[in-house]
Amino acid sequence: MRLMLGRLGSEIIPNWNSLAMIVDADAHVIESERTWDYLEPHEQKYRPSALTGSNGEKMWLVDGRLFSREAGNLDLPIEVRQLEDLETRASIMDESDINIQVLYPTLFLQGFTSNRPEIQIALSRSYNRWLADIWKENNRFRWAVLPPLLDMDAAIEEVEFGHKNGACAIFMRGIEGEWLLNDPYLEPLYQKADELNMAIGVHAGNGNDDFKRVLFRKDLYFFGITPILAGFNALSTSAVTGNYKNLRFGFIESGSQWVPYLVREAARRHEFIGTKGVVNSMETFLEDNRFYVTARTDDDLPYVLKYAGKNTLMLGTDFGHEDPASELDAFDKLRNDNSIGSDVIDGILSKNAIAFYNL
Repeated sequence: MRLMLGRLGSEIIPNWNSLAMIVDADAHVIESERTWDYLEPHEQKYRPSALTGSNGEKMWLVDGRLFSREAGNLDLPIEVRQLEDLETRASIMDESDINIQVLYPTLFLQGFTSNRPEIQIALSRSYNRWLADIWKENNRFRWAVLPPLLDMDAAIEEVEFGHKNGACAIFMRGIEGEWLLNDPYLEPLYQKADELNMAIGVHAGNGNDDFKRVLFRKDLYFFGITPILAGFNALSTSAVTGNYKNLRFGFIESGSQWVPYLVREAARRHEFIGTKGVVNSMETFLEDNRFYVTARTDDDLPYVLKYAGKNTLMLGTDFGHEDPASELDAFDKLRNDNSIGSDVIDGILSKNAIAFYNL
């Protein structure tokens, strides 16, 4: 079983500053039985049940619905994916000189309840306390707090808890139930994020069941990526960040190749239908709006940078998962990318994620 990552030409890295704090802006944890050990006594009835089907497929039963369990990169031990073996996980990070991983969930990438806030609150609270304990055990593992958005008061409480316990972002999806990211319902959450100087990590995934039914097929991944594009479009054309001092959004695990199209689209929409999203400069639009994006090493970065600028792109490995976004050796690849300048590489590996996550 492969545990360590091979270095790609690590002996010739002319542009990499080894003294910088290197941040994996998108890593994952696979939920386990331990995730639910923080449920309160009155919440035990909501505890997900671990099931194994006749075909061997492992599932969670949540509120009468089945969701995949123990997903992820099978080349990595389950203890590493589920954060039971932090020492081995940290040693794998060391192979690519990664100092910090920012952890996103797996089960919660999709919506599992749309009309029972009590279940969403219970499971989010338990997950958040589990990740808080992981961070206390090893502070190299920062994390995105789950806000139970069906109850805004509870969501604010969880954000405040996360802020005090190692969370450096607030987890969202590009579509949250019936809400796009510019919906007035979300303003209290954005106000709290602005007050606490916390990032909003808009991760690939989907919180709308109808959308999932149309786009979720095993041979397609659009059900998770398309909401990212919808979320960016909603925010960019409505100029939400202009109402705040610190509010910033990161678009996580969707690559960056779409950025030029949607920046140009924001400009065209403003010109033709008068949206609030003014595009004064294509190159600085992301920075002007405090938008950040996790790139992939096979993106056409010289082209993307014309629209993203050098201060907004980050890099994530999707550690723990096994899908088209996974790239465990991404940091080594980027260090040896001769198509972009050393200052740009330094920003993508380090500075931009530090700024986004306020590390």
